[in-house]
Amino acid sequence: MLILPYLDNEKLTILEKEKISGIDLSFNIRGNEVAELEKLTGQSLPLKGAYGLSGKFTDPSSSNYKVSGLKLTLGDNNLTGGLDLDVSAKKTALAADLAAPQITLQPVTLPALERLAGIENLGPLKLAFSLAGDDKKFTLDNLDFTLGRQDLVEVLLKGTIDDLAAVRGMKLDFTAQGSDLANFKKLGGPAIPLKGAFNVSGQFIDPAPKVYKMPAFKATVADSSQTGWLELDLSAKRPSVTGELSSDKLDLRTLVAADNETPITETQPGNPVPPKDKKSKGDIQTPQPAVQKAKVFSAAPLPLAEIQAIDIDIKFRNKQILLPRLALDDVILDVLLKDGNLAIKPFNFSIGGGKADVQFALRSREQPAALTTTLDINQLEIGPMLDTLGYERSVEGNLDAAFNLDSTGDSIAALMAALNGNTRITMSNGKAASKYLDLLAKYLGSGVLKMLNPFEEKREFTPVNCFVNTIDINNGLADVKLLLDTDRTSIFGAGNVNLKTEALDLGIKPTPKKGAMPANISFSFNQLSQPFRLGGTLAQPSLAIDPGRTALVVGKMAGALALGPIGIAAFFADISVGKKDPCATAMEAIERKKEQSSQETNTADEKKKEKKSGGFFKRLFGK
Repeated sequence: MLILPYLDNEKLTILEKEKISGIDLSFNIRGNEVAELEKLTGQSLPLKGAYGLSGKFTDPSSSNYKVSGLKLTLGDNNLTGGLDLDVSAKKTALAADLAAPQITLQPVTLPALERLAGIENLGPLKLAFSLAGDDKKFTLDNLDFTLGRQDLVEVLLKGTIDDLAAVRGMKLDFTAQGSDLANFKKLGGPAIPLKGAFNVSGQFIDPAPKVYKMPAFKATVADSSQTGWLELDLSAKRPSVTGELSSDKLDLRTLVAADNETPITETQPGNPVPPKDKKSKGDIQTPQPAVQKAKVFSAAPLPLAEIQAIDIDIKFRNKQILLPRLALDDVILDVLLKDGNLAIKPFNFSIGGGKADVQFALRSREQPAALTTTLDINQLEIGPMLDTLGYERSVEGNLDAAFNLDSTGDSIAALMAALNGNTRITMSNGKAASKYLDLLAKYLGSGVLKMLNPFEEKREFTPVNCFVNTIDINNGLADVKLLLDTDRTSIFGAGNVNLKTEALDLGIKPTPKKGAMPANISFSFNQLSQPFRLGGTLAQPSLAIDPGRTALVVGKMAGALALGPIGIAAFFADISVGKKDPCATAMEAIERKKEQSSQETNTADEKKKEKKSGGFFKRLFGK
């Protein structure tokens, strides 16, 4: 066995001075445990297992040394290729061309690579490069690196690094591609719910010290793509990320649904299910004590420290973004995070033929953190939006919405407990698939079916003339008012939701329409008009018939919700509302209040603020 001496720059210089030439040596080195080489080198090697090294060492010209026919065996790795070392000039130059049919990290003992070491075959390897320099600086040129396989991930890297030791002067073209993005989990990465073939390519440079930039890149997953540029600046005390991203189509339905699309089942904590055998009054299951303690709003601290640790300025321009229940078109979104203050403004998009404007601000350095958000959606057509998402038109209607909220807190629960503001949602000329009534019944009990379908008809769709929901929130106490008008019944509701305790206290009063009764069906309208009470908590709602609720509901709403000539008390009495259309009355009142508000404002900003402040009932009655 031949052991070659360790050659550093100094020894190579001696060889050159002594003009040793005519070298033609074949070598073959083998051993049962590569870690034992520490006894010869004095250096600990994070490797294990049998090894072998063979090849031919020659000097084809003065001060030029080559290793050809190189074969390196370590575990199941078989690396072949050659090395070319030139010390004829002032700078040492090394060129390498290596390849392996497959690579495994099983012989590597580094803890950080333990997950990768468990994979038997990471794919083929190709590595070629030129290295030149002296004791002060080495330059990496002609880098050509490929590793991986399509069913995991294949990485390609080409380019140069002007100063390898300082990692400066980078100009690297990169590509990462594979058959399924979800396979990143197999490589020890995070679980990525996005599925489908992917390809990420671009260039990586460092235009200034500690500044790293991708001046152009493209990321494609399935039929979604994103292009743009990104820059990471580590030169300041707090790092910053800037960039601009755009796409023709960005489908996030798989990504978002992975966390939010949890079906309601009998065994799922926090979701009540009506009993199969027993029926209580209103067909509502009595909540179990353990479930009652469940909370919808998490008390876990928000990651405010992470927000304060970095600055971000990124602009998004996307022609279309698809979410599980929303299709957003012509998206303009600017995200600015500076000194711990997060602002999303503007955030504009088209949705279902309508327009939307969202603004969001979070001041994380205040004690506690302060949040403000507004949203305006005008004339969203739900049916066409479902067409875009590729779903059946199970719900249709024209929807308007306005949110104006602010709060303080360091967790979601704290923010909800201190919430102030108002929301308004109105929908008209709609319909909903009757199968969704079964889902509501599963969540709230079959008593809800008596309100929405008092005549218990089997229909594919339930027409919705209008839906109006307003919520005025003062220090975590939400005052809720709603109107749902279908072809068979009108439903009014009023009450409170305590966002601190998550307790529900709502009165709901259905009024079937006599003129809409199907032929040959006879019912007691007094029975069908029984008021309901929605109690319990957000995590465990409880809906039951509650005759004693009538006086409370009427007393709470009669004065505040006198809808012009009709009057809310009349709606809560056992009379038909068919003579007066509550939807038309409500919508006309909304428009009148909007006109009055516009006339009273003095500037465009004040007009916008007036439009966002107050819900429908607040505008309607001027309170």
